[in-house]
Amino acid sequence: MNCFKSLKTIAMAMLMLAIAQGAQAQSPAHITGKVKNFTGGKVLFNSNANRENSMEITVAEDGSFEFTYDKEPTDGYIFFDNDHLATFIYLEKGMKADLQMSIDDVVVDGKPSKNLSVTYTGDNKECSDYLNKTQGYLLLNATYDWSWERIDTISFAEYREGWRETVD
Repeated sequence: MNCFKSLKTIAMAMLMLAIAQGAQAQSPAHITGKVKNFTGGKVLFNSNANRENSMEITVAEDGSFEFTYDKEPTDGYIFFDNDHLATFIYLEKGMKADLQMSIDDVVVDGKPSKNLSVTYTGDNKECSDYLNKTQGYLLLNATYDWSWERIDTISFAEYREGWRETVD
């Protein structure tokens, strides 16, 4: 008799866990973070799959931000228009992530520029890391070694090979 009671308890616990996981999968993505050296304003989340899923994100004067995303899973990027910087991110329902970012002044080839560094914690970190490595948020960053202006100095084949080596 005691065995049936234990089985019933285990079955109820598994059912409650399944319901909780199902509810979590339906909740929107919740992204928080802070941007150091940013005075606040609007930045853009741009969905690569569907422009209708793009949205503005309000960043407070202290650099903190928070937003939710409840549409279909997508990859996209958070874009700082005034600084021409971005970081790629993969969003899906139920995920939680925190992005600690810093926009720093740098000098490249004797010219002042900006650099974005990102520390990502939470769900889908490996997806966002992969997107940033392969699609390169630095493509939008003035400090990137393989800007399109460089194609004027070497052949396209050399450009493509150098870019692939850098990404790999």
